[in-house]
Amino acid sequence: MAGTLVVRKGGAMIQELHKSEYERVRPLFAEQPNQPVIHGVIEGRNNGRIFADHREYPRTALIWAEHELFFLAGDLDNEAFNAKLLPWIDNTLAPEARKIGDLSFQLEVIPTDSAKGFVESHLAAKKPKSYGRWGSVFLQDRFYDMQSAYPPNPLPPETELCRIDERVIAEDRAGVILGEVNKFWPSQAAFLAEGFGFCVRQGGQVLTCCLTVYRAGQDVEIGINTYDQQHRGQGLATAAANAFVRHCLAHDFIPHWTTELFREDSIVIAEKLGFMQTRSYDCYYFSLA
Repeated sequence: MAGTLVVRKGGAMIQELHKSEYERVRPLFAEQPNQPVIHGVIEGRNNGRIFADHREYPRTALIWAEHELFFLAGDLDNEAFNAKLLPWIDNTLAPEARKIGDLSFQLEVIPTDSAKGFVESHLAAKKPKSYGRWGSVFLQDRFYDMQSAYPPNPLPPETELCRIDERVIAEDRAGVILGEVNKFWPSQAAFLAEGFGFCVRQGGQVLTCCLTVYRAGQDVEIGINTYDQQHRGQGLATAAANAFVRHCLAHDFIPHWTTELFREDSIVIAEKLGFMQTRSYDCYYFSLA
């Protein structure tokens, strides 16, 4: 997969780095030291690719966390990189994204207070739209306080909460769990070795998944989904996420929960599980289809 990606016209190219070179961009993302999405890709655990203006001495880098976000950091005034960004997106990135069904360019600029200016200067031709992101921190004491204030409701009849393991994945004949795993991990084996998760199922049908979508060190990003509207509002996601957080506490993992501001149900669940909002910030997106 890795190699040099064009665009060549006077000056440095936008290049794809080999995994052995990913560590060279870590200083550019120092503002986000414990962000498991960014550093899960840098550490090579999770699906993603990294691009930079220079292979050995990167000034500007773009991390593609596949099926999630693009993160841009470093020298945002790097004229050689910025001049090539739009044609590179059109000619190289978009075809690659379409191959895996990742059809939108969702961008977080670091530092986030520079995002609007960068987008207006260099991506205006794409007519990007902004949306708000919800960032939080997990507080263990708050988790236990909220458990007392909002004890989990019992699951509906004939449903069961399961730890995701090889057997549970094999019994999921619709492949729902494996579909989630393959978005973010190079293999099922990698997920089972480095990640963990829980699901709620009924009669063999997986209704809700909550699993590690990115991991960097002991920092883990939560991914959660209840797949059918008719199963929402029944506490399934809360039960799976509760089990996930308790597993984190028992094994010294640090859970992270980041979502969009318009996902109010997700934020409610996060707050009930001890997450407290620390910031909101703008990201931008446009279609790659």
